[in-house]
Formats: sequence, structure tokens, C-alpha cells
Amino acid sequence: MTYQIDHIYKGKIPIGSPIPGRVTLRFEGGLSVPDDPNNSRILRVSFSPLFDVSDRDVLLVKGNTVVLCPLVGGTDGRYRLITDPNDLIPKVYSEYGQRIVFRPVDDPNLPGSARRGPYQELATVTEFNVGPYGFRRVRSEFQPPPDNPAYSTQGQFTESEFHAFLAGYVEAVHTPQELESVPPIHSAVITHPFEAHPLTPATGPPTPDEPPVEMERPWLDGIPQNELQAILEQEDEETRLLELTGGNPVLPKSDCEIERLRFGGAPSDISGPDGKPDCRTDMFDFAIFSQLWLDCYGPGCGE
Repeated sequence: MTYQIDHIYKGKIPIGSPIPGRVTLRFEGGLSVPDDPNNSRILRVSFSPLFDVSDRDVLLVKGNTVVLCPLVGGTDGRYRLITDPNDLIPKVYSEYGQRIVFRPVDDPNLPGSARRGPYQELATVTEFNVGPYGFRRVRSEFQPPPDNPAYSTQGQFTESEFHAFLAGYVEAVHTPQELESVPPIHSAVITHPFEAHPLTPATGPPTPDEPPVEMERPWLDGIPQNELQAILEQEDEETRLLELTGGNPVLPKSDCEIERLRFGGAPSDISGPDGKPDCRTDMFDFAIFSQLWLDCYGPGCGE
């Protein structure tokens, strides 16, 4: 995907691009036979965004030409700049059409944070093309909810506001020396194929005359069998949870957190005894709802 660069918030002008001011990002996926798209298969990678010609975005780029998706956090590293059809003002959305809203933070040294708000159905988000084929994205009912379901459309970033927010945030968290030390990214060459070096064993297999040596493992073999089985089952469970969190080492601690990771939470579950969703709709949620209602009332407030 080749972009015309309008502004760089962090980093330097890319190197290796044949056209100044442009950068080509390489993603895994696409047509298997680009020269004959009618006889081609399409590879779709879940953690990579879907692009169309004329898209405008703010991208958090890292590892271009090295990793399969050169965006920080996969689809989370793309902020879409789309003109709102209701007021014709360019605003900021996630890959899947969630409104990006401003949220204040307690740290006075930071300008705030950007969070995902409610979804907005936009043709630019739901419809895309791969070669000659057109597709439509359908949002599943099991798709996870926004970061904070209590937020409405109020506070959604416009393009100009998001520009000022990012520039201020980078200036707040980095010194000029740190920004100067950031290396430029490499622009991909579209004619270069993906390459992978074959794996070779470090040592060959043992010969029949040299049986494998079994090393003593007092830290493992000395554990009683019933305890060992419990430890191995716990390790399997931690591996499963690690896959569920997408590699985040902070594992869910309750059945509710696991359920929210798997299926997403109910829109009405916005709080609990600890101030976070607890997979129940009760007075904790009603209290937050009442506060939001008191803070915002009148025609058009909930839109």
C-alpha cells in the first residue's frame, strides 16, 4: 500500500521510496496471482487492515518490510480520516468504524487519551475491494464493544483536533533528543517477493550407536505425579488465556473477564463493585447511567 505523506508526528522521512514524500507499506495478504486476478485466490489476514484507493489515514508504522503487518497493534495502528456524511466534517474512526473520542486523564502532563466510542455505519468502512472483487464487511453481534460504552458521540475527534492532539502528545512524552534518534522507516519495493530462510537443525539426530542422553530434571522429575499433573494443566490453561488476550501477559482473573474477551460484554454492563464491568446489569450500571443522564439531557443529547 503506497501513501502520500502529509505529516510525520514521530520519525523521519522514509528511505528507499522512488518518489519523494511517499512510502510503500508491505502487508501479508492480497491476490495470489496479481497479473491474473480473475484466476487468483485472496489471502486475508485478520490482524491487517483493509485498504482502498484514496483512503486517508493516520498510521502508527513500525517494522515495515520486516513484519507481516507494519502497524503497531495491527488494525489498532490505523486511524481513519473520513468525512462525516451528516455534517461533511472530516472525523476520526477506527478500522471498523468506531468513533475515536477524546478522554481526559488524571496526569496533568498529558493532553488526554484517544478511545474507541460507538460504531457508525459508513460505506467507506463496510465496503472495500481486492483486485476486481468487491466485498462488504458485516459486523458480528459478538464483536467486542467500545473501550467505554458510556461514551456517546460527544467528544469525537475532528481531523484538525486529532492532529493537534497527536502533536501535543508526542511532544509531551518524548524529548527532542529522543525524537531525533528515531530512525527512518524503509519504504518497501513492490517487486520484491516475500522471503523466508529455511530452518536447519543445530545438530543432527543421534546415531544408533549413540542413544540420546536423558538429562536429570530434579526441578520437574522430583515433583509428585499428582502435583505435576496439576501444574501442567495450569500451564495449558495459561497458554490458552494468553492466546485469548492476543499475547498480553496480563491474564484475565475471573470468568467474567474471560467471557468478555470471548464474546464481548453486554452494552448495559458498564460498571460493577470495582468500577469495571462485572457481566451483570444491576444498580452499579444504573448509577453510571443516571449520572450520564444528569450530565447530558435535552434534544439530540443521546445522538
